[in-house]
Amino acid sequence: MKRMTAVLFAVLTIACALESFGQDQNRLGFGISLNPSRIQQVAYDYYYYYGGGMYVESNIPVQTPISFYVPIHVNERFRLEPAFGFSSSGNETVTSSTNPTSRPVTGIRNYSSVFVGLSGYYVIPHSPSFDVYIGPRLGVSFLSTEYENSDFYGGTNPVKFRSETKETDFVIGAACGAEFFPVSQLSVGGEFQFNYTSFGNPDMTQTYTPPQTSIYTTKYERKRHLWSTDVLFFLRWYFLQN
Repeated sequence: MKRMTAVLFAVLTIACALESFGQDQNRLGFGISLNPSRIQQVAYDYYYYYGGGMYVESNIPVQTPISFYVPIHVNERFRLEPAFGFSSSGNETVTSSTNPTSRPVTGIRNYSSVFVGLSGYYVIPHSPSFDVYIGPRLGVSFLSTEYENSDFYGGTNPVKFRSETKETDFVIGAACGAEFFPVSQLSVGGEFQFNYTSFGNPDMTQTYTPPQTSIYTTKYERKRHLWSTDVLFFLRWYFLQN
């Protein structure tokens, strides 16, 4: 159900952007934001895999500190702003030994995070070169990890283990910011956000090749949420004006 809601949210985000683009009073642009607090955050402990009684800890990168935006001024007082951000990394290791009875073991870890959001802002012009805005924001994060081991148990016969985990997280919040226009088509600014994040329960799929007849199974459920504040710096370029 959460996945269907996330997909529907993404479709509505695109539909709103296209609908607004079709109006005559639009001013369309492209923006980039920087969140300094995330620059030093490389990864954090996130997923745990259980297979055959063995425990494997994995990490996933946090959302990139840079995100992209499409500001759409429906009119002088209202703006829609779809957002998009992503991060992805992969790691493959091969362990081998000079022991003639040992086999090389390949371990693979892949991680990805995709964020889609939509904000609706009420714009308060203070002067031709300075605007203030405030409004709600919604977002969905799609997280995915893959773990693979070519010889999970060791021993005489190699057993390949693969674990894939997916998760959908939801964000709702409010933001207020300001824009300064040194020229009519370019703005620089800052934004303060107050967000609530609801983390979904990981959906984990494990497979063994060849299939195993005696396997330990572990059910992993969690309930997590996060209240947070963020400060972002923006650069927006408006290439289609009224």
